[in-house]
Amino acid sequence: MQLGLFDHMQKHDIPARSYVDLYKNHLEVVEMADQEGMDFYFVAEHHFDMGFSECPSPGSFLGAASQRTKRIRLGPLVYVLPLWNPIRVAEEIAMLDNLTEGRLECGFGAGIGPFSFAAYNVPWDDKRQMTLEALRVIKGIWTHASFTFEGRYFKCKDVDLSIPLVQKPHPPLWMPTRSKESIEEAASTGISTVQWVPAGMAAARRAFDEYREVYQRVKPAAKPHIALNARNLCCANRQRSAHRRRISLEEFLAAARRCAHLWRPWIYRIIDDPRRHPPSRTDGHGALH
Repeated sequence: MQLGLFDHMQKHDIPARSYVDLYKNHLEVVEMADQEGMDFYFVAEHHFDMGFSECPSPGSFLGAASQRTKRIRLGPLVYVLPLWNPIRVAEEIAMLDNLTEGRLECGFGAGIGPFSFAAYNVPWDDKRQMTLEALRVIKGIWTHASFTFEGRYFKCKDVDLSIPLVQKPHPPLWMPTRSKESIEEAASTGISTVQWVPAGMAAARRAFDEYREVYQRVKPAAKPHIALNARNLCCANRQRSAHRRRISLEEFLAAARRCAHLWRPWIYRIIDDPRRHPPSRTDGHGALH
């Protein structure tokens, strides 16, 4: 088993905290994770999210993190592809693959925030089709000397990627999956999958079983990972453990209140009683559905 961090950059309800300090602190986190032998560090992309996550550009942050780490594998989880030009994403990832010296992982997803899509004037109902089409463009640019594409949402002509990728044919890909269609897409092409714990362990187990079945049937060349996301851990020495548990609970409940607009079906039950388990009633972070 390998271990990693999935980072949502939050100010923890400290209005006076500057964003300079926020980003500096999270760079220290990823640097520490590298020094302590963690295998992966992923950062979320969110926009206009009322404090839930303060990283609208994961590539920018990972570029900085690449220069403060040596071994840990770094990646976005996810690039919200409908909000990006796929040509730009293909170029940026090529640059990051070089900055990390081949330690880059690439997560792609369709997004979970309708308010973000409204701000970008992107149709929410088209997000799944846009994501799959953008992924075709990105992989095409990576794997062809000159790539031309004309789709419903994206077009390009004779694109020649001038920055060579370090990892061939491209960095490992990740995709949060929930629907049968997205599981089939990921497993049949060797894209790693991640399941989100608040959906419930039974739902995660079913998705993993379906993923394994497709993977064994198709047997793609790539060897993907399956990952479980959003376990909350508290680390403290014995003398400070009670205090740390209290602070961790307070921080978790504050985060829960901030993101209640995303997960209304179960979040208020956690706020009322954190010992209760949430029901399986959510789509999953960035899942294609």
